[in-house]
Amino acid sequence: MRPSRVFAYETSRVRVEADDAATLDWLAECVTPHFQVEAGGGDAPTHVALRQDPARHAALCTRGPAPDVERMACFAFDGRVVAHPRWSGSPGLTVFDEEFHVFYVADGPGRVEIVADGTRPWARVALFRVLREVVTTACHGADRLMVHAAGLVADGRGVILVGPKRAGKTSLLAHALTHPDVRFLANDRAVVADGGDTPVVRGMPTIVRVRADMARFFPGPFRACSRDPDQACWSRAEARARQPREMPGEAPVVLSPAQFVTLFGVEQATVAPLRVVVFPRVSAEAAGLDVRALAPDEAAARLHASLFPVPAGPSLAAAVASGPPARAAAPEEIARRCRQLVERVRAVECRLGPDAYAADPGARRLVEALCA
Repeated sequence: MRPSRVFAYETSRVRVEADDAATLDWLAECVTPHFQVEAGGGDAPTHVALRQDPARHAALCTRGPAPDVERMACFAFDGRVVAHPRWSGSPGLTVFDEEFHVFYVADGPGRVEIVADGTRPWARVALFRVLREVVTTACHGADRLMVHAAGLVADGRGVILVGPKRAGKTSLLAHALTHPDVRFLANDRAVVADGGDTPVVRGMPTIVRVRADMARFFPGPFRACSRDPDQACWSRAEARARQPREMPGEAPVVLSPAQFVTLFGVEQATVAPLRVVVFPRVSAEAAGLDVRALAPDEAAARLHASLFPVPAGPSLAAAVASGPPARAAAPEEIARRCRQLVERVRAVECRLGPDAYAADPGARRLVEALCA
């Protein structure tokens, strides 16, 4: 019997199988503490399996894409949904992932196999993405706001750093983590439940990519960090035991969430009451860190623009759902909820000047401004 475990996020439960226990150890390390992990592979409505099967992979390759070259929505990223080609010659749904060179074979409701050729460690990340997409789809149906944001907890208060790529989210998060009272919540995705008495934010795990220009701001944590492009595919124990495949100094540092928090020597938080929404902005004109309040209209518009898209029409997550996919909220309802949220919390812009981090050692000014 292949090893398996159940991964739970809020009310979603997914049973994950792999050919080896090390893959499940790596996945559990990546998603804990945001997911609860149950050993023994108990029952769950959705089953995801990673198969390292070179012969089956080669046989699927010979079939080629479907004649109509239809593409299936697979994964939601910031501002876009990544689609991959459907594959021919299968009675069910088969999709070829052009990035990771794996096949997703959905052979019935609630079941998907990831077929890999056994040569690429990034097949593990394909497994990670499928798990995340399944629970993300359930979160959309549960009226959660899926925000493109880093997240932290300072003095018990949840803070999300919201914005597009290169807005300064990861660097501002890394700076905040130098404060002794700050815990890591999320690097790139935050899940906001705004229906109760107090808005609540949870982290959603992602692979962390740190550009070389950002790493220079934090020479302490990143000085001895490997630039092995496959580093995120290994558990911390596996990474210590293997010879890294080093890349040039300008290459990004690619880490699992567990590896990232280990570098900074901080704890991870699972959930926190949301108190502050921060919109970082890199500005050559700003002097240090410049924090200013935002009017509700401006904050709501920026928040709405930073939500992850919901795939329209057929999608991989919908195809493997164990039941009818939940209906996501209408656009006008989502806009209304964004406005309501920023009226219940502080919303600020944080302009980041060239000396933003050097002028605020230990992130004391930043944390004081956020917790004021």
